[in-house]
Amino acid sequence: MSNENANVKIRKILVGIDGSVYSLKALEFALGLAKKYDSMLIAFTVFHIPEIYKILPNKESYNTISIEDEILKSKNLLKSIKESSDTHEISTSTEFINSKSTPDIAILEYAQRNEVDHIVLGYRGRSIENLLIGNMATSVVSKSKCSVTVVK
Repeated sequence: MSNENANVKIRKILVGIDGSVYSLKALEFALGLAKKYDSMLIAFTVFHIPEIYKILPNKESYNTISIEDEILKSKNLLKSIKESSDTHEISTSTEFINSKSTPDIAILEYAQRNEVDHIVLGYRGRSIENLLIGNMATSVVSKSKCSVTVVK
């Protein structure tokens, strides 16, 4: 094949970011894809407080101040991703979603609504829900209408 990218059309890549080591590996992979296919990269963070926190005995420790800290950390991470990708001339937007839905559902809905061609996720994130209801990446892979890459 003379041009290996000739038949591949990846216009929009969504990468899930939660600050975990795996999500940062997924970001690195997604940046490479975006550069290779001259695609728009969407760095996407879902902020979701799981229902389980309502029944935990030490739920007071997950108070408004720590929620605000987590939101600020997430927004600062997205800002640094945007600045870094601009430096490398990769077209990037960032999305911070405060969702009542679980992260997998929020990712799937956003991807479909915004005609995302490819989703890149880390193998495991920071969410306690991964331990309780299964792996978020597995859910996205099984329900997504577009291609999904899971990075270890």
